[in-house]
Amino acid sequence: MAEEFSKAVEEGIKLSKRIYFGNDRAVTPPKPPTTMVKSNTGFLPTSPMVYAVIYDPSIVDNPDIPSYQPHVHGRCDPPALIPLQMINVVECKVDCYLDSAFVEVVGSWRLHCVSGSKSCDCVVAVPMGSQGSILGVEVSVHRKSYSTQLVDMEYKTGGKDGGKENIDGGSNLSIKLNWSQKLICGNDVFSLNVPFNFPDFVNPVGKRMSKKEKIQINVNAATGSEVTCKTSSHPMKEVKRNAGSKSFSNETDVLSWSKFDINFSYAVSSSQINGGFFLESASVDDIDQREMFCMYLSSGNRQSTKVFRKDIVFVIDISGSMRGKLMEDMKNALSAALSKLDPGDSFSIIAFNGEIYRFSTSMEMASQDAVDRAIEWININFIAGDLVEPQMRKMFDKASSLVLANITIDLSDDLEEFEVYPSHIPDLSSDGPLTLSGKYKGRFPEVLKVKGILADFSNFEINLELQNAKDMPVESVFAREQIEYLTAQAWLTSSKEIEQKVSKKKKVADVEGERLLLLPKLGIGFGNLTATVENIPPGAEEPLPDSAEMMLQLPQLLFRNMLFWR
Repeated sequence: MAEEFSKAVEEGIKLSKRIYFGNDRAVTPPKPPTTMVKSNTGFLPTSPMVYAVIYDPSIVDNPDIPSYQPHVHGRCDPPALIPLQMINVVECKVDCYLDSAFVEVVGSWRLHCVSGSKSCDCVVAVPMGSQGSILGVEVSVHRKSYSTQLVDMEYKTGGKDGGKENIDGGSNLSIKLNWSQKLICGNDVFSLNVPFNFPDFVNPVGKRMSKKEKIQINVNAATGSEVTCKTSSHPMKEVKRNAGSKSFSNETDVLSWSKFDINFSYAVSSSQINGGFFLESASVDDIDQREMFCMYLSSGNRQSTKVFRKDIVFVIDISGSMRGKLMEDMKNALSAALSKLDPGDSFSIIAFNGEIYRFSTSMEMASQDAVDRAIEWININFIAGDLVEPQMRKMFDKASSLVLANITIDLSDDLEEFEVYPSHIPDLSSDGPLTLSGKYKGRFPEVLKVKGILADFSNFEINLELQNAKDMPVESVFAREQIEYLTAQAWLTSSKEIEQKVSKKKKVADVEGERLLLLPKLGIGFGNLTATVENIPPGAEEPLPDSAEMMLQLPQLLFRNMLFWR
C-alpha cells in the first residue's frame, strides 16, 4: 500500500508540470529532490500533507492564470495525488504528560493545481510518531466547517457529507489536526519526534513570500521533579516554569517551510524509583460511574541500575502465511535478538506450522556457541513487513531492562470494589514509566503502598502519594492503555460485552472537546489465524480494492492516516 500511495503522489507531481506560473523563472515550480525518485516509497508524507485527488488530468491548471493547454484524454486510475501548497502560517503545539504526547497542528493549504471552474476531492495524510492515534480533524473552507466524528460501524447506515460539493480550484483550506503518540523513554529521558519535514513542492510559488512557523512544547512531568531540556532540533525559548513542568516556544518568519522533524528531549531528575497516583471522577458520559484512579512508576535515571537475567522462549509461526519477505524479516529479527543475549541469559526456540520444531529440549545458556548454533538452525528450518525487526527489538530491549518485578499494591479495607488495567501488573523497566489505571468504589487511601522485587532479589517498597492532576487530562493520558488491554481481552474471550465496553470507553475519553479516536489499524492488532491454520501465503486470497477503497487506506505498518472529505 505504501508503494501505491507513493506512486500516486509521483504521478501527481508529474501532472503538476501542466500548471503555468508565468514567464518569470523565479516562479518556476520546485522540482522534487532526486533522492525521492530513487525509492519506491520516497513520496510518502514526512509532515502533515493535503493532496488533490485527480481522476481527470484535464482539470489540472493554475486557477489564477489559465494556460489553455490541449485537452488531455483518459483518466487516472487509481487517481493521482497532487500535493497542495501550504500558505501563511503553520502552528504546532505539543503537550507532554508522563510518556504521552498530544499534538495539534494548524495550517492552511491552497488548491493551487485545479482550474477555477473545476473542483475535486482532497485528502489529508498525517504521519505520526510511535503508537500514534488520530483524535480529530477540523476543516474550514468557503466559510463552512467540517469535523471528524467517531461512528460505530455496526450501526452505520451510510455516509453523509451534509451536501457539500467538491473543493473548488483556488480555494484555501484551514485545517486543524489533533493526534496522540508515545514518547520514547529511557533512564528518565523522554524524547519527542513530530514529523515536520515539508518537501519543497509545498512551498508557495512566488518571490520571497513570507511565511511563519510557530512551535510550542509544554512538558508536565507530573512528579514535581526538575525538568531539564536536553536536545532540540529547533531553537526553543523557555517561556514558563513551574514545579515539574516547563513550556518552550519558537516563532520564526521563514522563506521556506521546515526541512526537519521536531525532535525534543528532556530529562526528569530522579535517582531512585519514584511515582504517584491520581484520582478523578467519572465523566457524565461514562456508563461506568465508579471513580477512576491512575498510577505511574518510574525507574529513575541511575545508570548503574541492576536488571534481571533473562529466560526467553521464542515461539515462531513458520506456516505458509509467513512465506517470503515476512519470513526473512522474522529471521533477521530473531538473529538480532539472539545476538543481544548476555552469557548469563538462557533461551529456547519453538517453531510451528502444523508440526512443532524445537531448537532444544531444554533452555540453553546464551553462550556464543549456542547463539551461533541457533542462528544456523533458524536458517535451515525456517523455509516457509518491514516493521517485524524493530518491533521485536523494542520488545526485547524492554525485557532486557527490567528493574522491578512481582509488583503488588496494598489496598485499603475501605474499598468496596477495585478493578485495575491490566489485571496482571507488568514489571517496571528502565525503558519507560509503568502506568496503571482502573476503577474503584469506596474510600481510596491517600497513600498507596507498592511492593516488588529488585534484580538482586531484595524486597522493595515505596509509598506513593496522591497528586493534584488539575493540569493533566488524566482520562485521555491513560485511555489508550485501557482500550488496548480491553481489546486484547475481547479478542481472547470473544466477549461482546467487553467489545461494547471498549466502544463506549473510546467515545467518553475526552481531550479538550475532541473524542478519542483509536482507528482500528492503529490499536492492538492480531495475525490472520485462518491464514496460519490453512497455510495460506500472504495476499493469496486478498481481493484487489477498487481505487476509492485504495485511497481511503494508508499503510498500517507506517502508522499513517488518511481522511477524505467532500
